[in-house]
Amino acid sequence: MAKCAAIEYGFLPFSFSSLGELEADAVILLKRIWKFSMAQDIGARAAVHIFNRISFAIAKGVKAHIVSRLPTNFL
Repeated sequence: MAKCAAIEYGFLPFSFSSLGELEADAVILLKRIWKFSMAQDIGARAAVHIFNRISFAIAKGVKAHIVSRLPTNFL
């Protein structure tokens, strides 16, 4: 975490349900990321890349949650 702090990056956890609902803090975070990408004029491709990475992380979390709920004899 010190390395991230040194370059002024941080991590903000947020929660979501496996049915797709986002908590209010997650919506605020995603709106902040979108506004930042527009204010910095990083380009559409970069913004798409950022949101694709976030989407991948969410999908990975949902997958892990679903797999953890499977009966042990199913695996």
